[in-house]
Amino acid sequence: MNIFYQDSGDLKVGTIIKDGDSSLQVETQFGKKIKIKSNQVFLRFDHIGLEGFLEVATSLASDVDADLLWEGCEGQEHSFTVLSRRYFGAVVQPEQQAAVLMVLYANPAHFYKRNRGEFKPAEPAALAAAKASLKARKEREALFEQYTALLTKYELPNQFRGLEQELLYRPNKPGIENKAIDAAISQLNISRTELFNRLGVLPNPKDYHLGRFLFEFFPEGFDHEGLETFLVADDLELSHADIFSIDDAATTEIDDAFSVSRIEGNNFRIGIHIAAPALAILRDSKWDKRARKHLSTVYLPGQKITMFPEQIINQFSLKENEVVPAISMYMVCDPELNVLTTETKLERVAVKKNLDVLNLDEKFNPEKSGDELNQCQYAEELLTLYRLAKNLQRTRLKDRDNPIDRREFSFSVCGDRVDITLRRRGSPIDLIVSEMMIAVNNKWAQLLSQNGLKGLYRVQSNGRGGLSVDPAPHEGLGLDVYAWASSPLRRYVDLENQRELIKLISPARELGASDQDNSRRVAQDFELAYANYAEFQKLMERFWCLRWLEQEKRTIFRSELYRAEHVRLQDIPLHCKVPNLPEMQIGEHVNIKLTDIDLMNLTVKAEFLEKAD
Repeated sequence: MNIFYQDSGDLKVGTIIKDGDSSLQVETQFGKKIKIKSNQVFLRFDHIGLEGFLEVATSLASDVDADLLWEGCEGQEHSFTVLSRRYFGAVVQPEQQAAVLMVLYANPAHFYKRNRGEFKPAEPAALAAAKASLKARKEREALFEQYTALLTKYELPNQFRGLEQELLYRPNKPGIENKAIDAAISQLNISRTELFNRLGVLPNPKDYHLGRFLFEFFPEGFDHEGLETFLVADDLELSHADIFSIDDAATTEIDDAFSVSRIEGNNFRIGIHIAAPALAILRDSKWDKRARKHLSTVYLPGQKITMFPEQIINQFSLKENEVVPAISMYMVCDPELNVLTTETKLERVAVKKNLDVLNLDEKFNPEKSGDELNQCQYAEELLTLYRLAKNLQRTRLKDRDNPIDRREFSFSVCGDRVDITLRRRGSPIDLIVSEMMIAVNNKWAQLLSQNGLKGLYRVQSNGRGGLSVDPAPHEGLGLDVYAWASSPLRRYVDLENQRELIKLISPARELGASDQDNSRRVAQDFELAYANYAEFQKLMERFWCLRWLEQEKRTIFRSELYRAEHVRLQDIPLHCKVPNLPEMQIGEHVNIKLTDIDLMNLTVKAEFLEKAD
C-alpha cells in the first residue's frame, strides 16, 4: 500500500512497510526507511506506482486555479477532500485530491492551515494585499535580474544614475541596487571599486577618498547663500599698537597677531590679539548653526574645508591693512621680560603686516645681532617675543626638560604634483607662537574658571586628555587650567569660549544664551569630529606620500624601526609594515624597497633589503 503524506512541512509519497495503530514504518520513494505518525497520512493508494502518482498529481496541480479554488471555499473552512469535489466534481481520484492539497500548501496567502487537511480561506482584503505584495516581489526579482545582467556586462543601469556616491560609499544593504552590485561582483570575482571603475563612474583615487569623507561628514554640502555683511565693533576703541601676524603664506583664517611696545621704565607691553567673530556670530543664528555642524576647519594637503564660509573669514580674519574687532591680552613685562600684569580688552585692531612663517624660519636667528638680525622684518620685536617665550616656557615647565624637537613635513600640492619638505618643529618662531598661544589660553581659562563662566577646558591627566566643562589641570603643559580660545575662526570650541569671555568683558552685549548641558554636547561632538578630521588628514597625507613615490619613481629608502615590523621613512612621513625584517631594536635603521603602490586602497609593498649604518 502506498501513501501520500506530510513530513517536515513537505508533501511526499512512500510505501508502507508496517502499519500500526498510531504510526507507520515507511519506505520513501528514494528508498529511505522512516517512521511517521498515522495522522501525517492524507491518502492511501495502490493502483499506481509512487513516481507515476506524483507525476500525475504534480501535472494536475499546475492546472488548478488557486483563485477559483479560493472562491469555492465560499468564505468557510473546509477539508481538502471537500474542496477537491467542489473543484473536480463529485467523483475524484486520489491524484486529483493530491493536486488540490498541493495547491492549498503552495498558496499560503490564499489558504490558512487549520486542523489536519483542513484550510480556511483568507479574507478578501488580506488576499488582495498578499497578491499585491507577491506581484511587487516578482517585479523586484525581475528588476534584480535585469540590473545584475547589465552590471556583469559593465553597463550602468539608468536607474543607478545619481546614486553612484551612495552605492560606492554607503550602500544600503537591503536595497535592490546594492544586492545587484553584490551579485555582479560575486559573479565577476572583482571588488566594488573595480566594478565602478569598469562602469566608468569611479572617481580618481584622490577624489574617491575626498568624496567618501564629504559624503559621510558633509552630505548636505556647503550652503553659503544669503550671507549678510556684519557691521560690528564701531563702538570699540582702535588700538594704536604696531601689530603683525605670523602664519603660513597660504593661511586665510588668521586668528592671532602680536605687538611689542616699549613703555615707561624700560618695560614692555606685549599684545596678543585674537580675531573676534563671536561679536557677530550669535548663538543659534544661521551661521552659528553652520559652524556648530562643522565644529572645526578640516585640513588636508593642498586644500581645506573651513568651518566658516569665505565671506565670514574675510570679515574677521586679521589680514594686513584691515581694521577688525579683536580680543587682546596685554602683558606688561619688566626689562628681563618677566610678566608683571595682564589685561584683556575688546578693541579694534589694524594689522600692519602678515609675516610668512617659512620666510621667518630662514631669516630669524636669535643668536645673530646687528645687520644680520635686521635682515628679518620685525627682528627686534621677534627677539623680544622669543626672550619672553623662553621665560614663559621655563616657568611653565619648571624642572622638566624642554620638549624634544620633532620632525614635521609640509605638503605643497599643485594639480597631481606634490612636493614634501621637512620642517623641524621647535624653531625660534615655533617657540614664539606656541608659547604666546599657551599664555593667552591659560590666562583666559583662568578668567572663565574664576568667574564661573561656561568654559570648555582642555585637561590632561596621566597622559590622557580631552575636553571638559569643569576646569582641571593640563599636566602635559604644566598648567593648573587651560582652554582653547585662540582660534575662533577655525574651532567651534574657541568660538564658544570667546563668547563667554565677551560676556565677562562686555556684559551688555547679547550673544545668545547657553547652559551646561549644551556645553557638554559641544564638547562631546567636537571631540568626535576633531578625531575624525585628524584621521582623514592622516589618510590624505598617506595618499600624497604614495603619490610622491609614483612621481619621483624611487623605490629604495632609508627607514627607522618604530615598532615590530613597522618602519617610518626618513624622507617623507610614510609608515610601512615590513614583514621580513630581521631581529632589530627600536630606533635602528634599515634600507627597504617599495613596490606595488595602490592609491585606491592606500597600500604599498615593503621589502627589507639590509640594515643601514
